[in-house]
Amino acid sequence: RLVADQDATGGGNIVLNAALSARTGSVRLSGVNVSGSATGTLTTTGGSGQDGGNVTVEATGSILLAAPIVASGGTAAPGTAGRAGGNVTLSGTSVSTAAITTNGTAAAGAGLA
Repeated sequence: RLVADQDATGGGNIVLNAALSARTGSVRLSGVNVSGSATGTLTTTGGSGQDGGNVTVEATGSILLAAPIVASGGTAAPGTAGRAGGNVTLSGTSVSTAAITTNGTAAAGAGLA
């Protein structure tokens, strides 16, 4: 979790200039304004047999992300159903992002869907 206004004084912007990723976890960003360059991809990937992590971006002002958000499920364990991609939640006065992709994964066994 990355919080720009940790001291609760009402200020604090987040600017992503590099990729931010989590394996078997979630990504949460919170600030007045949240922005990111074309290299500031937000990615979560579930571990083996786990759903993808959630991505939450909250701003009291604007969200402007020039890179995609990707939340993917992990590989299904043998003999189990596929895994779901993570949820993506964006909350701000104006919101813009390059793309949002959330992918599940296929089952790993006969007769599983």
